[in-house]
Amino acid sequence: MKRYLLLVVLLLAVEFSVLAQPAAVKKPKSGESATGITTPFEAPASKFGVGIFLGQPIGITLGIDLSQTALLDFKAAWDFTGADNSQFAMLFQGSYLFAIPGVLVLLRNDIVPYFGLGAELALSSAGVKIGGRLPLGLDYRFVKIPLELFLELGIGMYLFPKTDFSLGGGLGIRYRFW
Repeated sequence: MKRYLLLVVLLLAVEFSVLAQPAAVKKPKSGESATGITTPFEAPASKFGVGIFLGQPIGITLGIDLSQTALLDFKAAWDFTGADNSQFAMLFQGSYLFAIPGVLVLLRNDIVPYFGLGAELALSSAGVKIGGRLPLGLDYRFVKIPLELFLELGIGMYLFPKTDFSLGGGLGIRYRFW
């Protein structure tokens, strides 16, 4: 617990020190807006990314940009580690995300918050579950390398075969095709 508190204090200290520094005026480079904020969401670089998601669920992820503020996100995860190899579980998630660029800027880099609405399908040896989910998170895309990092929390509710809540989240990394 003390480590998490220390981490939060350090992150807040860094953020406040960055906010206190005066912004340097410079001519925008490629991938930057006129404000000097690095905004890979504005760059025509890539509309498509594939990677891994580490957390709950652990699996693969696919991201597709529809516009600067509209994104599609898909995840697939699996677990075939039953005690007698007869149990399995597969999870599929799909979400429509709304990005809000320019809200969280740190060192002239745009860390884009997002929220969305999605669906979830869980298949296991115990049966099938179908439900909805509300993902929210932060997304960062590097300007000089084709990588994207994102942190996500997803609150869900299964509607079939019975009402049940779910919670998931983690860290993802995608390779963005240029």
